[in-house]
Amino acid sequence: ARVTHPSAATCVPSHRAGGVTNVATAGNRLVWTTRYGDRTRVLAASSIGCKEWVVARPARGVAVPVLAGDGDVLAYASSGAVGVVEAESDDWYGEVLSRSSVPVTAISVDSDRVAVLYRDGTVTVLSERGALVSRLAAGPARAIALRGDTVAVLRSGHLDVYKAATGL
Repeated sequence: ARVTHPSAATCVPSHRAGGVTNVATAGNRLVWTTRYGDRTRVLAASSIGCKEWVVARPARGVAVPVLAGDGDVLAYASSGAVGVVEAESDDWYGEVLSRSSVPVTAISVDSDRVAVLYRDGTVTVLSERGALVSRLAAGPARAIALRGDTVAVLRSGHLDVYKAATGL
């Protein structure tokens, strides 16, 4: 699928089987992943521009990154790294907010904050600049949602709800 210009980075001229694997939006901006063979890339663009940027190139064989967006924030997580898409004049790039040896299971964005669920059940809420807002131990979980001052964590058989600012 071509998101922007025909010669842009989404559809390279010669590649193995694959294509667009995930997408998230924030306002008129998009972030998406492509996977061709064992190579994954994270790309971003404005839906009204005609140019796209590669913002991250995860290591070969790394699982397809997790994406989320809201307001002006586009976020991605690959392995244990969490990043946001930054834009300066006519150049977009990925800026890593945090790194962990524990892989990321899910992320959620609300306004200017990013909630991160790690495979070990830890949840962190970060500002869009990477400052730690809160950290909590939710236990084994598979999904997360951040809205306002609420972090919802989906665990086996139930939904836990926490305050984003305190982790209580």
